[in-house]
Amino acid sequence: MAKAEYAAGLLYGIFAAGPAFVAGLGIVEIAGARAALPTQAGLYAALAVLSVPFGAIIGCVPVMFGTGVLGWLGKYNIGSRLPPVWALAGAAMAGVPAWMVNHREAGDAMAAFAIAGALSALAARAGTRWVDDDALHPPCSYADR
Repeated sequence: MAKAEYAAGLLYGIFAAGPAFVAGLGIVEIAGARAALPTQAGLYAALAVLSVPFGAIIGCVPVMFGTGVLGWLGKYNIGSRLPPVWALAGAAMAGVPAWMVNHREAGDAMAAFAIAGALSALAARAGTRWVDDDALHPPCSYADR
């Protein structure tokens, strides 16, 4: 059985939560043609730097839960180790609650939260590793002797 090592992934995902949300807000603003990129780029860059501690506090529990569950699933199912699976899970974990709070007017907020969740999950996936026990200790057979 494989072991999941996701301490680095937790740190990556937690500290990426704030800047990922600012990036999500920027993408939603640019996609909605409500902001021009050259005039707002400096503001979003400053907000991304300032959002690291606040995003880490707010995103700590969801990132720990998502990384733990997907790390555990990755031990038993190799398909759940794929980055698109992590991105979809992160988008669902962050976007669905935003939709449930105000589903009539949650378009921009849901998109920003879903982008933030997907980016945080991908950052957590980048630091998560699985070590297969079978690769470390192959079974002995009489043919090897």
